[in-house]
Amino acid sequence: MTTTKQEQARKKAAIKAAAALEKARLAVHDYAIACFECDDGSQVRAADDGRVLLMANMAEYTGWLNSVYDK
Repeated sequence: MTTTKQEQARKKAAIKAAAALEKARLAVHDYAIACFECDDGSQVRAADDGRVLLMANMAEYTGWLNSVYDK
């Protein structure tokens, strides 16, 4: 059984992780934009591009963490 102290530590870690994920998602987005601007074939090609999937997964998990722990 978890204690209040453990739950508070988990909540703090979840909020910190959500913030870090959002920062990382924005960095990947900036990278994808830079690739697009190079116009050398490195731009995002489709919804199955790893960069798109990574950003979507980070956004989804950030949203879940915030919905559960940032109350």
